[in-house]
Amino acid sequence: MKKLKFIFIYDINRTETTATKMAHNPDKPARDNSGCEDEDKEDVCVPMDPMDVLSRFRSKITEFEKDEILEYFNVYYIGQEGKVQAVKGAPKNNGFDDSTGRYIAIENDHIAYRYQLAEAIGKGAFGDCYMAFDHKEGQWVAMKIIRNEPRFHQQGKSEVAILELLREHDADDKLSVVRMFDTFMFRSHLVITFELLGENLYTVLRKGGFKGFGPNATRAVGMDILRCLMFLEAQGIVHADLKPENIILRCDALPVENSGSNTPLPSVAKVIDFGSSCFRHGKIHTYIQSRYYRSPEIVLGMGYGPPADMWSFGCILFEIGCGYPLFPAKCESDLLVQMMELLGIPPLDVQVRSHQCGDFFNSSSGKPLTTTDSKGRIRPPGARELADCLQDKGAAFTDIVSRCLTWNPHERITPGDAMKHPWITGKEFVPPVQDSLFLDVPMLPVRSHTA
Repeated sequence: MKKLKFIFIYDINRTETTATKMAHNPDKPARDNSGCEDEDKEDVCVPMDPMDVLSRFRSKITEFEKDEILEYFNVYYIGQEGKVQAVKGAPKNNGFDDSTGRYIAIENDHIAYRYQLAEAIGKGAFGDCYMAFDHKEGQWVAMKIIRNEPRFHQQGKSEVAILELLREHDADDKLSVVRMFDTFMFRSHLVITFELLGENLYTVLRKGGFKGFGPNATRAVGMDILRCLMFLEAQGIVHADLKPENIILRCDALPVENSGSNTPLPSVAKVIDFGSSCFRHGKIHTYIQSRYYRSPEIVLGMGYGPPADMWSFGCILFEIGCGYPLFPAKCESDLLVQMMELLGIPPLDVQVRSHQCGDFFNSSSGKPLTTTDSKGRIRPPGARELADCLQDKGAAFTDIVSRCLTWNPHERITPGDAMKHPWITGKEFVPPVQDSLFLDVPMLPVRSHTA
């Protein structure tokens, strides 16, 4: 067993509180300088037996914890002062939850008598994500705490099932999928721990003044996303929420821009957040894809499959290459108007397959009910050219983005074909005479969704 200072011993060094710095520094949190009494800093061996904790540190845990701790075989960390004073039987999960079912997390408190909570690093519909120090393994992790509601708990279980499958089939950790470490229940919340990575693409874009990435960095990130999407497609999984916030960079991993276009690029990013994901023929979620990256088949109610992720991929490529989103829509009506401005009116065969076509198009003529956005601006169909939007990004880049952005999902480029595209491989690009990429991909029915 390791000999460690057990209680009030570690505090988060506030000069190293970003995920990037934590990932670079796998050591324990810095020594606490809070002026605790010497008896609190007694040398003990961890893990400790819970009865030993009650005997030696009883005054340092709450009344609720004095019973709870007995459910654990080993105790690695018991937290610091300022804990929630929970009461058995009290409303809102004994007092541990807020009014929305989110866990009330307190910095430096424990999770499962093993993890030390640090700062929050993300918040979503399903729950919250924190940095945490694992006192058993001696490493920093990312920790996702799912909201304490049946629908979110069930969705969390689905996410865990997908992550376990992906981990099993990516034993060498080479397919650009975030690594799940562990999952467990704590105080009625499903908790999932992951490897701690760096910053997400949106944060990096924002810090760079939304100027976009250079060509090598864009290509390196694109390759990692495609590597993940090829893997997901092979496993019959749809991510269903690809966006810059869900692409996390490895620390300081972006390539140098002065290297040649044919220079092999290292893996620089991983895809995270499988909370909206599903198996191709599995349960369908009512909310699918964030609006800026939502595919036409979702908006129109056509059913969806892996091509929906490729639409999102095309939107992400555009955004990280240019620095701003391609379809910054305020609502779904705006989104469709912006899509038509770039792609023209959807062909009739697409409209016929669309269960929600009547919300946007005249049932007799097939013409759009409106071409005006929510700000009153008229956006005529086909008035915007992708090549003009991309300016000097090159014909190959324009081509791969355009092949992701088709009304008909069956005509969309696949991850495997995209990985062979000249923009990815660095080979000479010859503009195609005509598009012959027609793939028969099973589509899933879509239920109602929110904007």
